[in-house]
Amino acid sequence: MKKLCLTIMFCLSTIVSWGTTIQWGGATVYNFLSPDIYYLSIATPTGESMGTDIQITTTPMYAVINNNLTYYTLAWGALLLATDYGTLIDYDFFANSTDLFFQTYDFFSGARISETNFTIGLYETVFLAFVIGYPVYDELYWYGWVEFGYNGKDVYIVNSALETTGQGIYAGTGIVVPEPSTALLVIMGLAVLGLRRRKVT
Repeated sequence: MKKLCLTIMFCLSTIVSWGTTIQWGGATVYNFLSPDIYYLSIATPTGESMGTDIQITTTPMYAVINNNLTYYTLAWGALLLATDYGTLIDYDFFANSTDLFFQTYDFFSGARISETNFTIGLYETVFLAFVIGYPVYDELYWYGWVEFGYNGKDVYIVNSALETTGQGIYAGTGIVVPEPSTALLVIMGLAVLGLRRRKVT
């Protein structure tokens, strides 16, 4: 019985530590310079932030967001792309995408691309996927999402999340792709628990 309790505690502690890899609510958007220009800022686990200015055009029934490409953070590489709820945001997601909403490389190249905009319907929400630190900066990859809403007057952020493992996250959720070592520990713990239950029965 004691071994069974220890095994359960091990599994729970591993899952809890897995859950601490999410940084919630790090994205903000605020008016910037003119009535239709806003600044989108995303906080990183290092305490710094990546940001870019966006242009928001509103109508009574929808809002259109474009990247303004005038002010953006040079120190961080970033890719942003509109996506759907539940989509896995990881390396392959961006590697296989061509219609990026925004892209900036590093301090040295300053390369930037804005190929698409996205529209938010009245009382609807849209998810914007992002990766910060791509291309590689000291092997750091952080994936996340920002959920935008529109109430007929203002575009606002409903929620946002960023994972700190560099493995990936599902849009609109706090479900992350576990690091290989963490996933292995969970599987081993569940296997031990399964064997223990078989012996008891």
